[in-house]
Amino acid sequence: MFDPTLKQLIDLFGADWAAFLRVQLGLPTGNPVTLIDSNLSTFTPEADKVFQVGGAQPFLIHLELESDSRLGLPDRILKYNVLLTDKHQLPVRSVVMLLRKEALASDRTGLLERGIPGCPAYLEFHYGVVKLWELAVESLLTEGVGILPLVTLAKVDRAVIPGIIRRVDERYLREAPNRVEDLRTATKILMGLRFDEAFIDIVFQEVSKMKDSVVYQAILREGRTEGITEGRAEEARRILNLLGNQRFGPPAQAVQAVLDSITDVGRLERMTERFLKIGSWDELLAVP
Repeated sequence: MFDPTLKQLIDLFGADWAAFLRVQLGLPTGNPVTLIDSNLSTFTPEADKVFQVGGAQPFLIHLELESDSRLGLPDRILKYNVLLTDKHQLPVRSVVMLLRKEALASDRTGLLERGIPGCPAYLEFHYGVVKLWELAVESLLTEGVGILPLVTLAKVDRAVIPGIIRRVDERYLREAPNRVEDLRTATKILMGLRFDEAFIDIVFQEVSKMKDSVVYQAILREGRTEGITEGRAEEARRILNLLGNQRFGPPAQAVQAVLDSITDVGRLERMTERFLKIGSWDELLAVP
């Protein structure tokens, strides 16, 4: 149950997860990130999730999610790493995210060594290890909304969990009004990795009571309005990208960055209306 929930969460909020992982691994930021196919064709099962980081020196981030302590995970990560490198011809940084303390097996050290007795190791494979229970909850609360369902697995006291859930629920309403139920469901399911069912029910009963408050209803109205506007802008940018790629070819990174930053729906609609009169990406961006 936990694995499909997290995979769906990453599919919905890939950018949030990529940003979070880059910070945890100390990887460079600023370049665009794309969630790519993790299917390795001839090897079963497939890797959990794979992100491609663009820029002058592109690379992949390979993520494995673990909630149990079965031995042998590093060998599997190595196999995925090698197969992904071969398939995409790009460097691959692998990381395992341990969702609870019970997942900390003796072989999950971040280093896999292979050698023959009496000889130097012929293989050293380094991979990242993120232990969710060691991350301060306040640091997770500053991440993108797609990371927030993990907050109850971070370093946080049981007594403050109800307040934390109220805070993340308000962000769900403001920042992802069309995905509120998906995010709540993911939060509740992931809580089951650490807390008993009775406690989880009590916490979410409080969230249900909050729905009747004036403040909650105001947040909901605000979130829905913002969500509609953001949805229209996203769809307009998608259409411009499709049309532009067909007519002008793929945009330069700087052009794509500017286009992605435009949130004015009116301007995006004007750009679409004038598209046939424009001869380049630069002319398109010049539309006021």
